[in-house]
Amino acid sequence: MDDAAIIKAIGTKKLLEIFDRSKGAISYWRKNGIPDTHRKYLKLLYSKLFEASLKSKKPSSVNHDLDYNKSVNWVLISPQSRGEQ
Repeated sequence: MDDAAIIKAIGTKKLLEIFDRSKGAISYWRKNGIPDTHRKYLKLLYSKLFEASLKSKKPSSVNHDLDYNKSVNWVLISPQSRGEQ
């Protein structure tokens, strides 16, 4: 379940009451995602809603093949480079 669906299920008015935010803020969340701290609080209040969304999610394939040579600058430190003999 995406953030827009979560907001729709809970209701904008209820979110305004819970978090004391403007309608513009809730609209922003709908488009850009609910902030993590607010999401954690909502998971406590609406655990069944979040559990249902987890059950309906299909597992995604994750690419675990990382190219470390591209993401990390490897440096070889030898005793000679440190001035040791």
